[in-house]
Amino acid sequence: ALAVGEDMASRQKPIEVDKVLTAAQIALEHNRLEEAGILLEEALNEMPDQPVLLEALANLYVAGENYERAKPVALRAAEANPDNTLNWIRLGLIAYKQNDIELFEHGLKKALALEPQNPEALRLLGHANINVGNHAGATRQYRQILEQYPEDTEVLQALGVCLHHLGEKDEAQAMFTKVLELEPQNLVADQNLAASQSDGVTRMKVRNSKADGSEGSRARLSDAKWSG
Repeated sequence: ALAVGEDMASRQKPIEVDKVLTAAQIALEHNRLEEAGILLEEALNEMPDQPVLLEALANLYVAGENYERAKPVALRAAEANPDNTLNWIRLGLIAYKQNDIELFEHGLKKALALEPQNPEALRLLGHANINVGNHAGATRQYRQILEQYPEDTEVLQALGVCLHHLGEKDEAQAMFTKVLELEPQNLVADQNLAASQSDGVTRMKVRNSKADGSEGSRARLSDAKWSG
């Protein structure tokens, strides 16, 4: 039965949201990003504070690397559902891509306050640190992730690069070797191992050439894995 003061339209909203998300996801899977965006934007005109729609639209913009449009939507999503850690990680990622240091730090601080050991928040913070040459800071974040996921090859690789730059060559080479044990065809690990053994004559790489930071939204409107 309807609650007092609750109209039939409000009871139907969850179903409407579900239908919109399904239609938008189908459009996205057929590479019709513009159509998916229109569906979500029109739904948000009717339900401007609907968290799931805000999150889906923010993810869509991130998937298309449209960070300018993603930022205000991601801010609204975080404000609408501030207890969702992924909302703050997403916001941090967008800020990182736009070199908005203040917003990046704000988003990651919020995420880690909610979940101090969240691997994706730690991953993004680690990547940010390594990109500015803070290898000691990145090392701390990567070690925290490996405590939870000891076979995460991206993190093992990144940790190896940090250790190499910190002068811990033996441990760095052990990281690259472990990556190769898990992924024998990993060319980046192979190159990094050779570079470390030759005192880094070859410029080391943290990871391969995949789009930096966008893989968390790969063809999905729902939240998945976020990477920086």
